[in-house]
Amino acid sequence: MNNVKLLIAERDHHERMALEWLISAYSLPVSNVFAASTLQETMTILYTCTLKP
Repeated sequence: MNNVKLLIAERDHHERMALEWLISAYSLPVSNVFAASTLQETMTILYTCTLKP
C-alpha cells in the first residue's frame, strides 16, 4: 500500500473536523491526515512532510 498523506487546510474548525470524519468514516486509503488552520501551519506541514519520506 502506498503511503498517502492528506493535508486539510481549512480555517473553520468545524469544516476541518467534518473532513477528518468523512475520511475516517469512508475508510479512504489515507495513511496520515494533517490539519492546518493558518497559512503558516500549512506551509510548516508541507515543508516537514516533504523532508520525510
